[in-house]
Amino acid sequence: MGKPTRQSGLEPGQLVRIPIGEFGHTYGRLLAAQPYLAVYDCRAEDGDPAGIEIVQHPVLFVTGAVFESPIKEGRWTPLDVVPLEEFDVEIPPFYHRAVGDQGRLTIIEAGGYPRPATEAECAGLERSRIWMDEALEDRIIDHYRAQE
Repeated sequence: MGKPTRQSGLEPGQLVRIPIGEFGHTYGRLLAAQPYLAVYDCRAEDGDPAGIEIVQHPVLFVTGAVFESPIKEGRWTPLDVVPLEEFDVEIPPFYHRAVGDQGRLTIIEAGGYPRPATEAECAGLERSRIWMDEALEDRIIDHYRAQE
């Protein structure tokens, strides 16, 4: 299965091309030493825009982690590094639901600091999880299909 992207050899700020089936491809960018990945609303069919052009597109969502396998196996192509100092993306809080105790919720702030939370506080937040590449690609494809 592999490890989260912090082990992938990517640098903070590095872009990757993500295939999204009939929609061509889009781009993700490693945001920090912790494995946060911003996924951009920047579909392309052929070729890649310049890195700075990619990061000026809206962010569809930020994920907490993605396995390294799509990069190591060549499914996702590493591209330019756009330094975080030049164009940063805010890492939003995520929520976590304990596996054995479905009632126990925590919110994880951008620095990785958890705190107890209520259902209401977690509403609208991204769930903390590690994504398989195909699942993340499917999520992006679902976004674009909903726009058709």
